[in-house]
Amino acid sequence: MPIDPVIPLFDEICAAEAELERQRAQNAISYSPRRDEVTALMLGRIGLLYDDLCRLTPTSPIGAGALLRLVWRWLPPQYLRYEQHLARVAGRLQAGRRSQDDLIWLRALAAALERDGAQDGNARVLTVLNAAILGAARPLLIFRNAFRDCRTPTLEELSRGRHFWPAPFNRPSLS
Repeated sequence: MPIDPVIPLFDEICAAEAELERQRAQNAISYSPRRDEVTALMLGRIGLLYDDLCRLTPTSPIGAGALLRLVWRWLPPQYLRYEQHLARVAGRLQAGRRSQDDLIWLRALAAALERDGAQDGNARVLTVLNAAILGAARPLLIFRNAFRDCRTPTLEELSRGRHFWPAPFNRPSLS
């Protein structure tokens, strides 16, 4: 299964921002015009990476959580009271845990941002938030070979766990 396209791009953005911060700190200690040029190039590169990220839709809750980490940084001032809750939802999604409550809350936040219109940069936040909601709401597909043979097991066989716990694995007690 291919990796969520948001995750490597998000990691690349984080690495570029860390390098930018390192260059900025080094330039504060001892100024160098060459370092200013590198900083300007890195800012342009980070801007292009963010543009690419805004066009992606995550394919997993982990990618949706990464996008939400950006959304809570970009929230308009009137929505800053939701920052901590959004960060907690992002943490749960990045841990692979989805809940209906979180999806409902995210959709309500998106509706509130949409009602406010495009003031204070809401358009970019709304685009990324809607992409994160789509990624978090995607159904998870788990492929595994549950049955060793082609015939359908009986309910009695299923209740004993014969087909789900092959010999190398520990089977639960039958009591």
